[in-house]
Amino acid sequence: KSGVSSDKVSVVPNGVDLDKFDSRISGDIIRGKYRLKGKIVVGFTGSLKIWHGLDNLVKSLRVAVDKNSKIHCLVVGDPTRCPDLSSLIKRERLVDRITFTGNVPHDSVPSYIAAMDMTTVCYSNIENFYFSPIKLFEYMAMSKPIVASRIGQIEEVVVHEYNGYLVEPGNHSQLANAILELAENAELRQRLGKNGRKTVEENYTWAKSAEAVR
Repeated sequence: KSGVSSDKVSVVPNGVDLDKFDSRISGDIIRGKYRLKGKIVVGFTGSLKIWHGLDNLVKSLRVAVDKNSKIHCLVVGDPTRCPDLSSLIKRERLVDRITFTGNVPHDSVPSYIAAMDMTTVCYSNIENFYFSPIKLFEYMAMSKPIVASRIGQIEEVVVHEYNGYLVEPGNHSQLANAILELAENAELRQRLGKNGRKTVEENYTWAKSAEAVR
């Protein structure tokens, strides 16, 4: 729009440290700590800003848990950063279905992701808002299947039904259905997660990002 030729522009995505986010890490300690054993854990990690779309996830969970009582949500982040979230969770009667860990050190994040059966990147469609979500690459490095909004760079990284599921941003029904389908199919979760790890190994490490700007 500013008149710069596209051949003079390069977009370098964020990436992930594959040694730190190692899919062999166990999530058993975290699952035990938060009483998640026997649950199908839908996860989210982040700073819980309004643009992260946690309201979309909560509304979708209301639909999903009615159909599968094993589903439980683990949110790694501080809920006080999203003040309207608590009241929404109460209205949707999900207080006992969502666990907030509060902030955790970044070095501990891999163990929390390891405790999840599936992960979410549920942004809303915000005009003129661009992002390269690091959580996306961290989830994939941990071999976790992703349910993500079909928006921005996410749509370039996540290939629907290959390394994750794409849903229209803000579509609670699609998000709920994707969660339910993954919850009921462990083999599908494993396959999508394996392909996600392969995707970041080939394309989205910090080393590859550095090479792109040499």
